[in-house]
Amino acid sequence: MKLNTERLLLRDHLPEDWEDIHEYASIPEFSKYDFWGPNTKKDSKDFVQRMIEQAEDSGRYKFDLAVYHLEDKNVIGGVGIRKCSQNSLIGDLG
Repeated sequence: MKLNTERLLLRDHLPEDWEDIHEYASIPEFSKYDFWGPNTKKDSKDFVQRMIEQAEDSGRYKFDLAVYHLEDKNVIGGVGIRKCSQNSLIGDLG
């Protein structure tokens, strides 16, 4: 899945994204009000692997995408559109 804007590309995660993600996800202040983090390198690698597996699921109902900055050529964040389960009518975005 890919969504383009003038400055950004929202796309499925790639294996090499872990380094960009780790750059911000390892900062304690970044995850201060979240339920995860700060990440170790292993945490960031495992996260990207889970997102790749999610994208390969033929019954996909979760779309967690990397936010890629086209000019800087790096992942600067993430965005998600998810249902609670395959058959759920309830979902969230963030």
